[in-house]
Order: sequence, then C-alpha cells, then structure tokens
Amino acid sequence: MKKRVIILGQGRSGTTLMQRILHCAIDDGYFCGENGGFWHYLYTSVYGSSQKNPGFQRVEKSEKIEYTKMDNYKPCWFNFYNKEAIINEYRLLFDRMYQSHKNRVFGFKEIRFPNDYEELKKYLMFFRELFPDVFFVFTIRDIETLSKSAWWPSHIEENPEVMNELINESENFKKIINEMQNCYLFEYENYQNLDEIKKVFMFLGEYINEEKIKMVLNKRYKN
Repeated sequence: MKKRVIILGQGRSGTTLMQRILHCAIDDGYFCGENGGFWHYLYTSVYGSSQKNPGFQRVEKSEKIEYTKMDNYKPCWFNFYNKEAIINEYRLLFDRMYQSHKNRVFGFKEIRFPNDYEELKKYLMFFRELFPDVFFVFTIRDIETLSKSAWWPSHIEENPEVMNELINESENFKKIINEMQNCYLFEYENYQNLDEIKKVFMFLGEYINEEKIKMVLNKRYKN
C-alpha cells in the first residue's frame, strides 16, 4: 500500500532531520526536501488565496464551458478542462515527482505554508482532496530557542512582527492535530529521546529500524 507523507514545520524546527530519518530508516521510503512553496502555488491555482501574493488565478474561474465557435466572443474564461481534471493531474504529478513507481512511502518536507489558520486548513484539505489518506507530520520547537537559531535573529531584528508569526504558526499546528486525522505533532526537543522518534514510525505504521535512526541522529548538523 502506497503511503504519502508531508512534513511541515518552521525553518530550524527539525523538518530536515525528520526528512532524513524517514528517508533513511524506511527501506522503501523516499523523501524530498523543500520545494519553495511549489505545492502552495498549485493549491492557489485551484482555490485562490486570501493571503497576499496569492499566485495563480483559480481554476474555477476558467471551468470548461460548452459553446459554439460563433459564440466565441462571449466567454473570456473559456477552457477545455474543469477542476476535477486539474486535481487528477496534480495527483499524477505528485506521484511522479516523488517516484511512487519506485517507492512505497514517499513525500517531501516544506517550511513554506500559509500563516493564517483557516488558510492552512484549506491548504491541508487540498492534499486530502488529492489523497484522502495522506499523513502529515508537523515539527515545532520552543519559540525562544527557535528565534535564536541561524537566520531568525536577524529576521526578527529587521521585523519584530516575525516573532508573533512564529508563535502563531506553532499554535496553528497544535490546533490542527485536534481537528484533522492522520496528523502528528513532533517537538524538536524530542530528538533527544529515541522512544519519541519511534512514535512517529508507529503513527505511520512503519517498521522501526533503530540502527538507521541512530545513524542519522549521529550525523545531524549542529545548531
């Protein structure tokens, strides 16, 4: 049975480490890195966005319209496709991108996603429309520690509002897992606890290969 898994989290919250653990410890697993918000653009192409820079226009504005050539001066949004056709193409695209023909468990990790809670839910439901049984693994980290890691201090210094955004995103993940199925919240601090990491594999219904998990943890980058 194919399993599709999407890892979402803020930068420096452990998304890369989670990606590496799943990629290496699941023998027939394949997990790609960030895609620059690519899938969010595809989401907005179907449903639009309430946020700034919404990307493409909604496909729903250009649904398939039947008309004769003599009427071609009327429908400015005419096309030969509809939303269902586009959704099906996105399903095929997802499986091609993450090599479903070679792997049983596959997906990607991403740090770019909607900050607004309702928009985030719609974004996740877009993936559920593609694949009803998709798994989501969210990573969070203590905000004070996160805000001092890598590039965050300079970002926060330039724009103090960033700190509130980080807090908001973390709270959104905590709320999401209470409203949607097949969602798991992993705290960065739990990378110190092998038993907590094992719970991610139990959540996914996957074999726990302790040796490979430890191998990845021993090669982790310093923060």
